[in-house]
Amino acid sequence: MGFCSFSGGAWAYCARMTAIGAVQTAAERIAIVVGDLALEGVEPAVEVFVPTRGSTREVFPVGAGFTVVGLVQKVVICHDRLVVAWTGSRIAAQSLLRELTAISSPDDESLAAAVEGQEDSEATRQLEMLGFLAEPHDASTMRVRRFRVVGRNLSMSAGTTRFLGSGAPLLSEALERAFRSCVQLKGNSDAGALIMSSIFAAIGRLMSLELTTSVSRGEAVALHPLIHFFGGGYEIAVLDGRRFVKLDSAVHIFWRTRTVDGELRLEPWRILRPRYSGATLIVHAVNVQGPIEANAERVNEFETACS
Repeated sequence: MGFCSFSGGAWAYCARMTAIGAVQTAAERIAIVVGDLALEGVEPAVEVFVPTRGSTREVFPVGAGFTVVGLVQKVVICHDRLVVAWTGSRIAAQSLLRELTAISSPDDESLAAAVEGQEDSEATRQLEMLGFLAEPHDASTMRVRRFRVVGRNLSMSAGTTRFLGSGAPLLSEALERAFRSCVQLKGNSDAGALIMSSIFAAIGRLMSLELTTSVSRGEAVALHPLIHFFGGGYEIAVLDGRRFVKLDSAVHIFWRTRTVDGELRLEPWRILRPRYSGATLIVHAVNVQGPIEANAERVNEFETACS
């Protein structure tokens, strides 16, 4: 079992090639932000590993020049009522995030002041953010609005879903397909459950493409997330009652089939278990070598490795 951890660092790279999204229902009661982890830049001298694929050299051979250079959190909870995901200059993002985190009681005015108060620079002009601002509506509910930051400009909206980054088309398409499938399976009774199930199914689909697509053999290269410099894992933040929280209770299990004595068997292949230690996200990855037989001893060992 291996793991990678990341919480910050001195990388001055850009994450414009990314996949972030802000998902909201028309009733404004459900607000979810999702973002990938990959950070692109000039090829480093050392080998880089990501939880989904392992070594990035399986995708970007030595000498590629521009590759995925590491992982970074792009979904940031600045306040119980304020969450953002960013794309573009990491330096500009860090600067604005410090200002947003310093706001004691976020509202339209303080949010606009922080965005418009940024220094005018090329890095700032490259910065984009999607996020949600939640404000008390009454004693039991919150009013939630989506906003978008482009450079030093802020725009507010409501009841809409938006995606940004090089991976936006693939993420949007995967979510739409997953939502249609979930509706067919579960119906329209619970919008929140449908959307959450769809998001987990969509990011599972994208991560499976990283695992299964062989770039060296030219298999569906256009669909490989890392080729488009996004992926490597995902974060999800949701409005939980009256505050935003990040989800880390999910275990992603990827399955594969093989034929044994003429019978088709379904076996686990890769397991990813994200968790937060303070502000640091740690993703434990388990690569299953060979079959796991269905007996209690091996299953228990399997479950312990995921915890």
